[in-house]
Amino acid sequence: MVRIVRPEGTDVLLDAAAGPGFTALQFSEMVSSTVIHDGTPGMLRKAMELVKEKKARNCSFVLSTLPELPLPDGAFTVVTCRRALHHFHNVHETLREFRRVLAPGGRLCISDMVAPAGWEEQFNRLEWMRDSSHHWALSEEEMLMELEEAGFREVEHSIMVNSLDFDQWLSPLDSESAQGMACRAYLEKLSGEGFPLARPGGLMKLHGVYLAVRD
Repeated sequence: MVRIVRPEGTDVLLDAAAGPGFTALQFSEMVSSTVIHDGTPGMLRKAMELVKEKKARNCSFVLSTLPELPLPDGAFTVVTCRRALHHFHNVHETLREFRRVLAPGGRLCISDMVAPAGWEEQFNRLEWMRDSSHHWALSEEEMLMELEEAGFREVEHSIMVNSLDFDQWLSPLDSESAQGMACRAYLEKLSGEGFPLARPGGLMKLHGVYLAVRD
């Protein structure tokens, strides 16, 4: 994400749904100030502990449930959101909120898994079977459309492909557990139907990184 955002020393950054804070901390070394946001008190505590451990002095913290951010309009020049969008039940509203807190010309960088076009329902069911906190991963086309409708332009994006063994994908679940065996059975069913991400012994994962500019 750092490579595509190209942060500057004058940037004011919000890392939304930051989890334990690794992404925010990496950016904090390169920007003027960083706000670390999460909707889970436990995760925000972990981020606070990490910031304290690394002695980062330009970080503050916000707890709220997206799509609501208790932050002023146009307060940030960069908003980042890494590996979290597929957990949201309200992607369109969340993207609009990201736009609201960005200054004109500000950059939004999103990194998340990508559903294969035409197989969105099956892919998301498989991911939900593995992780019940999963809600919906967008296809590449859906993501670009959502960004445009939310008021972003000049979208740069790239899609990366990772090949995973089944146990790698399933981790930390046990492949011999009832949940693990159900996932394997469903993946085998999809494979027989021509699921494009299936491969012998595992599956491929698509991961997208999107950089968009607030109009």
